Amino acid sequence: MYSPDSFTLIPKIFVMRKLLLALIFILATGLPNLALAQHPSSAAGTEVEKPWPRVGFKEIATIPKYCTDAVVSWDGTNRFFVTERMGRIWIVQNGQTLPEPFLDLSAKSRTTQNWGVLSVAFPPDFKTKQHFYVFYTPKDSTDCVIARFKVDPQNPNKALPESEELIIAQNQPNSYHLGGKLLFGRDGMLYFGFGDGGPQNDPDRNAQNMTTLHSKMIRIDVEGKPDAGLAYHVPSDNPFVHTPGARPEIWALGLRVPWRWSFDSANGDMYIGDVGQDLWEEIDYAPGTSKGGENYGWSAYEGTHAFVGPVSRNPNAVPPYEQPLGTDWSKLVFPAAEFSHKGDGFICITGGWVYRGTEYPAWQGIYFFGDHNSNQVWAMRRDAEGIWRTHRVDPGQTPMFGTPDFTVDEQGNIYCISYGETYDRKISVEKGMLYKLVERPAGEN
Repeated sequence: MYSPDSFTLIPKIFVMRKLLLALIFILATGLPNLALAQHPSSAAGTEVEKPWPRVGFKEIATIPKYCTDAVVSWDGTNRFFVTERMGRIWIVQNGQTLPEPFLDLSAKSRTTQNWGVLSVAFPPDFKTKQHFYVFYTPKDSTDCVIARFKVDPQNPNKALPESEELIIAQNQPNSYHLGGKLLFGRDGMLYFGFGDGGPQNDPDRNAQNMTTLHSKMIRIDVEGKPDAGLAYHVPSDNPFVHTPGARPEIWALGLRVPWRWSFDSANGDMYIGDVGQDLWEEIDYAPGTSKGGENYGWSAYEGTHAFVGPVSRNPNAVPPYEQPLGTDWSKLVFPAAEFSHKGDGFICITGGWVYRGTEYPAWQGIYFFGDHNSNQVWAMRRDAEGIWRTHRVDPGQTPMFGTPDFTVDEQGNIYCISYGETYDRKISVEKGMLYKLVERPAGEN
C-alpha cells in the first residue's frame, strides 16, 4: 500500500527528473557551443567556396583583325589604343574605332609571322608629357625594339612617326618567342619581357644565361636622365646590378615567352602568362613587395616539371639540365598555376588582369586570363589558406576566335580582344572585336 508520504514524493520525483533531463540537454548542447565559442575556427568548419564569376562578353567595338595589344592611356579620355600586328596603332573611343590610325609604322615594320607592332605603353602623367613607347620589329631586321614617339601637339589622336627615338633593341632571330608587353610600374619604371629567342627547347640556353636579355623581365628608367652611352637609366636597385657578367637591366629570369602580363593596380603584384612548349602553360606571380631576382625555371622546368631538351648549343652549358655555368637556383619560383595541353585544353596562354572595378563587387581581386587558341576565359584567386585556385568562367562557347590580349580601363573593368568571331560556330576573321567582360545572367548558358 502507498502511504500519504509516498504520494507527496511523486511531484518531487517528476521535478527532479525534469531537472536531470534539462541538465543532460545543457551538457549535450551547451558545452560544444562553448567550445566552439572558444575556438571560432572550429565553429566555421570547412569554408564554403565563394561562387566563381559567370563571364559574358559585351561587344564594344570592331577593330582590325590582327590586333595584338590594347591599353588605355589613363589621361581621362577613356581611349583604347589597340596595336595591329601589321604596323598600326588604332584608337577606340566611345565604341568606335577612329578611321585614321594613331600611328602608322607599316612601312618600317617587319610584319610577317609573329613580328610586327606588339605593344604600346603610356608613361605616368602622359597627359602632360605627350609621348609614349612602342614595342615593334623593324623592317629588314630580326631585332625587337622599344622606341619613344611624340603626340602631334595639334591633334591628340595622331602621333608623329618622324619623332622616333630608339631606346633599346634585342636581336630575336626567330619569329616566335618574342615577348612583347610594355607596362609602367607604380615606381615609374618601364617593365617588359623578351622571350628566349627560340626555336623550340631553348637550344642556346638563353633562359638561364645572365649575359643576355632573352627570357627575362626587364626594368629600366626611360623617363629620367639616361646613363652614358644608353638611352635609358639602369635603376641602382635592380637585383643583378652588382652581379659580375649579368645584364643589369634584368629584373627576373627563366621565362619562355612572357607574351602578356600585368600589374595589380591595387598593390603592384605581378602576374605573368608564360607560354609553354609541348605540355604546360603557366602563370607566374610575384608580390608587389618583391625586389626582383625571381627565377621562373625555364628551360630546366616547364611549369613545375623537369624539362630536358636536346643537347644544348651553348658551349658553357653543363648537366643536369645543360644550363649555363653559374646558374643560381636559390630564387627558383614555381608557377602559381599551370595548365596542361591535354587535360585543360590550353595551347597558348594569354595573361590577363586583376579586376579592380566597382560594377561587380564579387569580382574584386580576381585575376582573369585566357588562352589564345582555345579562347577559354579563366579566373584565379587565393583561398583562405593562401592556395591559388582556378576555374573556367566563360559560357563554353565564346564568341572569340584568337585571344591575344586582355586589358583594363580607367575604372578597372576588364576587356579582351579577339582576332575574329565564332558566333553560331561559324568562324569569321574579317574583323577583330573588343569585348568587355560582364556578368552572365543566372540560368544563361
